[in-house]
Amino acid sequence: RYELYAADFADELSFLSGVLMWRQAEFALACVERLSGAGGGAAVGVVGHSVGGGVARALLALPSYRAGSVAYIIALAAPLAAPPLAPQS
Repeated sequence: RYELYAADFADELSFLSGVLMWRQAEFALACVERLSGAGGGAAVGVVGHSVGGGVARALLALPSYRAGSVAYIIALAAPLAAPPLAPQS
């Protein structure tokens, strides 16, 4: 049995701002923690498209990330090697 949830960043252009990307990663991590807690501590799978894939990967680098709370990340058409534009700090 799978339950699916979606997070929408309301068309925020995170690829233009590193600060915005980290804020989105913090929001995504809060979602992961909430879903993991609701599932009895089970790890959560995360899927991100485009820059959302980078946001998903960035949440793993946050100091508050709890190891093992993310089972996998699927990044679809995500610029993981380099951002499409040089982000601002």
